[in-house]
Amino acid sequence: QYVEFQQEGVRLIHTTEEHLRASQLPGWYPLTEQLTPRSRRYEKIPTIEQIESEFAWPVFIKGVRQTSRHNRKVSIIESAADCRLALEYYQADSILGWQSLVVRDYIPLRLIEDSHAERIPSSFEFRTFWWKDKCVGAGRYWWEGQPYGWTESEKSDAFKIAAEAAQRV
Repeated sequence: QYVEFQQEGVRLIHTTEEHLRASQLPGWYPLTEQLTPRSRRYEKIPTIEQIESEFAWPVFIKGVRQTSRHNRKVSIIESAADCRLALEYYQADSILGWQSLVVRDYIPLRLIEDSHAERIPSSFEFRTFWWKDKCVGAGRYWWEGQPYGWTESEKSDAFKIAAEAAQRV
């Protein structure tokens, strides 16, 4: 599609390579490893024994690009039994099935609300968007549910880390 757009005279903001570097874990993780939870990508679905040899429960499982609709039972994995079910689900899921699997150290974040048993709990998380070394947008990750915000000090600290990550990627 990138080439087709070019042929039509449309210049996209990112090349295909830049898009993959920014949107999929194998592209950005090596550049930001010190700024984010420890992660391991598996080309093939790993065994539970492989995961247990490298991580302690709980872990966070996702695809290289995303989770599946913030589904808690296939994201926050508390035990080998939970992992077995999650890996089966992962392979059959239309969103996760095309992605390589990623296991990450699970880092509990400041809880905002946990009102949906099927969904990852809303935590104190924010997203920033960067263009040419400038933040062009920032806001809370969990837009539905309980509103939350950050103090100026929290925002300043977060922007320092986000700016570093954006520069590296």
